[in-house]
Amino acid sequence: KSRMTALEMLNHPWVKGETAKKGKITDSEKKLKGFRKYKSGLEAKVFASMVQFADTRDSEDAARKTSLLARSFQSIDSESRGYITTKDLDATNTKEKEEDPHLSLSGFSDLLSEHMKNVYLPAGHIIFEEGDKGDSMFFLNSGRVEVTTRDGFKTTTEQGDFFGEGVLVKKEGGRSATMKCLTPIHAIEIGRDYFEKYVADGFEIELALIERDRLRRQERAKSILRLQDRLNSEVIEKGDYVYTKWEDGDDIFLLEDGLVDIDVDGNSVYTVKAGELLGEYSMIFGRNRNTNARCVSEKCKIEVMELKDFEGMIKANPSIRDGLRDVVFRREFKKALAYATKKPFPSTEAELKEAFEKIDLDKSGLINFDEIRVLLREMDKTFTDDDIAQILESLDLDGAGKIQWAEFKRIFGMHCQNAY
Repeated sequence: KSRMTALEMLNHPWVKGETAKKGKITDSEKKLKGFRKYKSGLEAKVFASMVQFADTRDSEDAARKTSLLARSFQSIDSESRGYITTKDLDATNTKEKEEDPHLSLSGFSDLLSEHMKNVYLPAGHIIFEEGDKGDSMFFLNSGRVEVTTRDGFKTTTEQGDFFGEGVLVKKEGGRSATMKCLTPIHAIEIGRDYFEKYVADGFEIELALIERDRLRRQERAKSILRLQDRLNSEVIEKGDYVYTKWEDGDDIFLLEDGLVDIDVDGNSVYTVKAGELLGEYSMIFGRNRNTNARCVSEKCKIEVMELKDFEGMIKANPSIRDGLRDVVFRREFKKALAYATKKPFPSTEAELKEAFEKIDLDKSGLINFDEIRVLLREMDKTFTDDDIAQILESLDLDGAGKIQWAEFKRIFGMHCQNAY
């Protein structure tokens, strides 16, 4: 009989934990027994931790080299003892137990393996293809994965990130991209049933997943725009304007190099960086410019696309309009806030909270349609109710028809501030 390959060994049910419960030694089973009543809560906590790690995966290189489960374990084992106890999982349990079982990282992994399945795949393997139906998402524990779409978008994702969440968040449709292993990978797969349990009581985690899915669609749209060959290059000097308020908006711009500040009556709203778009408002709404765009670096190199070319591209790639939708609508909200407050858009959480409370006229802790309408029409009376409804929808991550502080902070908070 031929010897198993390394990949076959890693995918063996015993290694993946699928049959482990039947053959655990007595002492191991005894140790795990005391933790089983905490299992559901522990899984939800680990899931939330892995989503959070993806949010901050660029912050610490050493942390990114640690497995996702090990990082989750360390977040619970705050005293770095090398084990956790039931007391670590139950904050209400203040009683000292003589025989409170200790759970090591190995036991921790065993406990979670039933619903958080380990998946090992070779380089070149297609995890799923664009359009496929899907019932699970993946956290990438190690390796790199290529992301491609039929309309030409291409990027990569790596250790610490997650993918495949779109079909679970939207609950309809198929996979939005093809995922191919560039290297051998180790991923943690979570099915729909348990995904829904994990996010049921974790509102902010659900918001993080919804927002990540939206950001992916935005990046896809912007990347496809960069691939267009019908662009004209221009160089703008520092202090000069790309466009000014009330000009006709017959072009959309891609900033290749430099920094462009977008302001409303002299109050900075956001800064466009290399690789980002500007001037999209007029193309989407069909109206004159409502802001100024000024080069604030030594030089700004821009690529210009004319209206007819943009319309042709949108017709050929409808996903681009969908991807740009949130970018455009959220920027309009930011412009309106800067106009109303006569201040630059908030740059700290305290300023952001103050702005939220200013918009919340009835002090309900929620921003509703009427309050957004007041804000937007103070800047631009031509906004229709349909325009306002779409802007609200771009900010309303949970679809409740109102914006909570958690949503507002997630979208405009410091870690996302430069996304729009």
